[in-house]
Parts: sequence; C-alpha cells; structure tokens
Amino acid sequence: MITVKTYPNPSDTYGETVCVAGVRLDRERPEWIRLYPVKFRNEDFDKQFKKYEILRLNGTYRQPNDNRPESFRPRQDELEHIELLDTSNNWQRRRMNLDGLIGAATMCGLLAQNPIGGMGTPSPSLGLVKPTDVEVSVVAGDPGPQRSGQRSTSRRLRTCSAPRSDRWNPHHSLCDTSTAANRRNAAATTRKCSTGRQAKPADAG
Repeated sequence: MITVKTYPNPSDTYGETVCVAGVRLDRERPEWIRLYPVKFRNEDFDKQFKKYEILRLNGTYRQPNDNRPESFRPRQDELEHIELLDTSNNWQRRRMNLDGLIGAATMCGLLAQNPIGGMGTPSPSLGLVKPTDVEVSVVAGDPGPQRSGQRSTSRRLRTCSAPRSDRWNPHHSLCDTSTAANRRNAAATTRKCSTGRQAKPADAG
C-alpha cells in the first residue's frame, strides 16, 4: 500500500525518479517498505499509481550501497494494480493496513537508531509519527539553487511523538530519518530527547 511519494528528483543514472514509501502487506504483519528508484511522471499511465493504492511488485532487497532494511528496488515494468482504498468510515480500510505500525515509533527513537554518519549500520529509518509543534513558512522562489534576491521554503519539525493507536488520522506524518538533511531538520527533537526540555530549532539548511 503506497503512503508517500516524494517530489521528482533528476538522476544521472535513472532519469527523473521519485522515492516511494509504503506498507508491505504480504507478510504476517504490516512492514514499512521504501521503493527506489521509481520512475513516475514520464511513465506510461498504467505504470503510475496513487497514494493508498495497493500494488503487486517484484524486486530485490539489500542493495550494495543501501543498508536500510526497508529499501527495495522494484521492477516497475512488472507493476500490477490491485485496489485503490477509499476514505470512507474515517479512513477505516487504510487504517487497518497500518495496524501494528501506529504508535510503534517516535522521532526520538528513529533518530537514536540513525545517528549522523551511522549509515553503515542497518536500522529502521521509517515510522509513523504525530507532529506536535510544527513551524512552516512558504514563500515564492526558484526551487533550484538560490540566487541573490530569492527566498527559500523552510519547514522545521520541533517535536514528534508516536500517535495513539486509537486516534490515527491522515495528519500523522511518515518520517524518514535516514538522510542527513532530515536529521538536521529534526535536530531540535534530538536535543529535547536528551535534555527533556524544548530546544531552539536548528536551521533547516
């Protein structure tokens, strides 16, 4: 079941790709899965998909340059559409597929398992958390490298906690702590974990 699609990213190796997060449903219990590389915008319509759509995919785990246990390299040409889950009854069918993952992670826990420079050690890097203090500013600007006179878009996540399993809703966020940028954005949370008090958020960089 697809839960997150990132903004398209140009790649010299794969062309324009997206990184996709979702939940694997073919095992005893739901598990997080990260699909990369995934071509999307320039693909044929039948190879595109929507959030909260259930797909059947073949592929491989354990890429030589990626130790994250959730990472999976899909064979997109074998993609099969199964079902798009609707939002009826307060997202009931979508929520059922997240059973066991709701409330199972906190930002503090994910950051502790993914220290900066610690990519060599396999550890969980995806989790469903509920933001409790978010500061967002959105301004006009070029999405490319900044030039003189242009402003950027920033988002700072100060604290993040595990959502209660009986109160999950669409506003909970899937957090990926496996990249340096994401860890910097959550630096204030790390300090809060260690000091027990609110810290001044770090620059998003």
